[in-house]
Amino acid sequence: MPGAPIVLLFLDQLRADAIGAAGNAYVRTPNIDALAAESVRFETCITNAPLCRPARICLLSGQPVSVHRFDDNQRVPRPGSLPSHVAELRDAGYFTTVVGKTHLHAGIGHLDQCKSALEAWGYRQIVELPDAQLHQLRSAHSDWLTATTQPGDIDKHVRWKDFVANHRPTTDPPDAAPWHLETEDHLDSFCGRRAAEIVRAAPGDRPLYLQVCFPGPHPPFDPTTEYLPDPRRPGLSAPI
Repeated sequence: MPGAPIVLLFLDQLRADAIGAAGNAYVRTPNIDALAAESVRFETCITNAPLCRPARICLLSGQPVSVHRFDDNQRVPRPGSLPSHVAELRDAGYFTTVVGKTHLHAGIGHLDQCKSALEAWGYRQIVELPDAQLHQLRSAHSDWLTATTQPGDIDKHVRWKDFVANHRPTTDPPDAAPWHLETEDHLDSFCGRRAAEIVRAAPGDRPLYLQVCFPGPHPPFDPTTEYLPDPRRPGLSAPI
């Protein structure tokens, strides 16, 4: 039988020095700090590629860009055409699953329509979420927003799309109108909840391999009111 469960937390564009454990005094990240305190933390780590899709392909395949040759965000490899550590874990008996942004295909419509592309890379259970800037894509998140909209209210997915489309992070307050949603409605909050649900429901006969690919803190840089800087303590955010 294969070994212990594996959970890979993958954040999009989080600077290495933007957490308390790295000595940052302007953000409060107690949960990440607690994980770092019980872990081996590498102070120097260099990506194989400074772009999203090439970096993700490096992680998936174990190959540098000079080998897999996908060096921009426009081209995508044919599903299953490169080595995949996920497929190897699947074949070794792991229950392989992913929640969040994958950027491994040119998604259109509803991301559930693209599951076959990710299955070819070795994922058995897939809850794919978009980059927030690709708000035109439907996903499990948009389905949840619509399903939890109160009768008579404007669809929460429509309100979320309107916020992302009109938000100007360099000039607007981070939760400027039309953000009239709750923290639980945020794309990253949804990602974390679904990941926790998968862990709780994981099959007992196989070890779990779970990738939790949070779409943030990639633009549009959209913290909710709960996580904005506290005006009574300038420069400090609510805890993450």
